[in-house]
Amino acid sequence: TFVIRMMKSVLRLTLLAVFLCFVPQVALARPNSSSQSKVKVSRQLEAVQQSFMDIQNALRTYQETGRCPACQREIAELSRQLDELAWFFAATRPVLYTDRLLPDVVRMQRWLDNPDEVPQIHQLVGDLMTRSAYDFLLLQDIVWDAAFWEKAESAWPAMKATLTWPKSRMKRADRAFDAAMRTRG
Repeated sequence: TFVIRMMKSVLRLTLLAVFLCFVPQVALARPNSSSQSKVKVSRQLEAVQQSFMDIQNALRTYQETGRCPACQREIAELSRQLDELAWFFAATRPVLYTDRLLPDVVRMQRWLDNPDEVPQIHQLVGDLMTRSAYDFLLLQDIVWDAAFWEKAESAWPAMKATLTWPKSRMKRADRAFDAAMRTRG
């Protein structure tokens, strides 16, 4: 099992490295408003990947010591990052967001309350990190044209209506959406 875990870790890091190779291409894009939004979203997606790794490291500490002082902070940070990207996922890959990312974050939060309720937390985080690395790579191919912005403008309000988030999370997501709409090209 140690070899399998190491192979999974190598695969995850490889996928992350491939993902990070696309970030410089985005950073060198024309400096118009739309490319600024694209750079910001790319950085946010990179931060989400880093949060997955931070959670995984915190879970290793939990496995070694039986305590996880950083778990709550790291999971809350991941949740905040995903809230800020909600508008983008609504316009590009809403199923990825609503059917994969959000439910897995909820499972992580349930694990904080009762570790026995989610016994395979390491596998959950590892699988989420691997799947999202590939999905995030695909998101690099999004064309940030007028059609994208039109879809974003209608998709976020439609998705928002289906979410049952507390006001603070909704405000965070709305602020990110409004900021993106102001910078569109």
